[in-house]
Amino acid sequence: MSLKSFVLALPVADLAALNDRVKDGADAEDEWLSATRKARGLAGLRGSEASEVRLQIRLERDRLRDAGTLSGTRTAVVSFALRTVLARRGLERDWPAPPVGTTSAAGRRWGSTQRAGEDGDDLDARAEIKLPADLGETVVRAAYWTSEPAVVELKRWFDRFGDGPVVKMRDAGLAGVPAGLAQLAAALGERPTAADLERRDRLREQILTPGDLLREAVKEAVT
Repeated sequence: MSLKSFVLALPVADLAALNDRVKDGADAEDEWLSATRKARGLAGLRGSEASEVRLQIRLERDRLRDAGTLSGTRTAVVSFALRTVLARRGLERDWPAPPVGTTSAAGRRWGSTQRAGEDGDDLDARAEIKLPADLGETVVRAAYWTSEPAVVELKRWFDRFGDGPVVKMRDAGLAGVPAGLAQLAAALGERPTAADLERRDRLREQILTPGDLLREAVKEAVT
């Protein structure tokens, strides 16, 4: 099975809870595997018969993982929870591919900010999350297209107001503009009102990232 890998920032407590959940799932899966091998008489089989039974056991294990009955790996745990999250949000669908290059750049998407965890916890831990390739691609595409309207509006906002006078003066200085002219240009620029700033913040909150969906899936899996 082809996998798509993500490096996820999440609260330390959530990572610890996820690791515990995976360990419990792996212990239960080992018990199932042992009982199934015994029930199928695998110890007494040889050659092609043994290979066929091993294949059938693996297929049954994969089916039970997809159903959430078995969850002996991080991939199985997060994948099942993630499908629940996508369905609940109405995001489990065939999304078109984003424009070439828009989802492959390093870093967070333009306009997004690093948010704290659901309970306000710092995202101090890092975890590698491997998903089935099709599920991983759904996460990337769902986040992109869900966020696109807010990103478009944010770009219009920044085209109008820019980054504020302090940043404007800094950029002008780096470009070699004399300090007096830089200060005058910054002072004459249109300033956003309190309502404009609130609208900018609301638009930022509407941006959804793959990490947001994965953190929600982790929370789903451990609660």
